[in-house]
Amino acid sequence: MKTHSGIKLTDLSQLARDLAGLLRLGYPTVEAVQKIVPAQGPSLKAILERSVTAQQKGESLAASLQNETAVLPLFVRLLETAEKSEALPEGL
Repeated sequence: MKTHSGIKLTDLSQLARDLAGLLRLGYPTVEAVQKIVPAQGPSLKAILERSVTAQQKGESLAASLQNETAVLPLFVRLLETAEKSEALPEGL
């Protein structure tokens, strides 16, 4: 199944698992996302690259994905809730 813009739900699920694993290892969020970028397909890769740029400017991960229509709003809300509770790896 794909989101309305073509990103597979399995890709978002894998992204969440990979990100959670890196965060559990102690990587800061922006560095964890940077490490994940090369393994992504073109659409998700571009989104994550924009996210890294936004995070480097001080935005949270959830905020950096807020306006990305290819990312399911539920996924963004999940990130937002996990960040607010300071339990991002567990929330993913």
